[in-house]
Amino acid sequence: MKENGDINFSQIEPYCEYLINNNITEIYVNGTTGEGKSLTKEERKEVVEHWIKVSKKRLIVIVHVGCINVKESQELARHAQDVGADAVASLPSLFFKPSNIDALVHHCAEIAKSAPTLPFIYYHLPIMTGVE
Repeated sequence: MKENGDINFSQIEPYCEYLINNNITEIYVNGTTGEGKSLTKEERKEVVEHWIKVSKKRLIVIVHVGCINVKESQELARHAQDVGADAVASLPSLFFKPSNIDALVHHCAEIAKSAPTLPFIYYHLPIMTGVE
């Protein structure tokens, strides 16, 4: 990030090259350590677009699309598919937590069907989500 809070897109390409030069084969864009949840929906889309552009298919690009509401997660999943991501992933619902496994599967399926050509990965992180 820049001092004014804008995303410093100029850092993505050098970091991508660093990863590739160190035999990294996949990148998880907008995940927890990338603080994707702190970005706006549009910023998240821009970050994904930059990663796909600079990686030039040299990295497998997995995009975290989880949001507070399913509609935004679906939009981010469609976007990821449209711009060439290799997979999408999401956390469970974080506010209205799933009450059982069927509710969790339903939540994930609603997101996954928005990007039907991509693998969907459930991001199991109970220490942060409270969902066991």
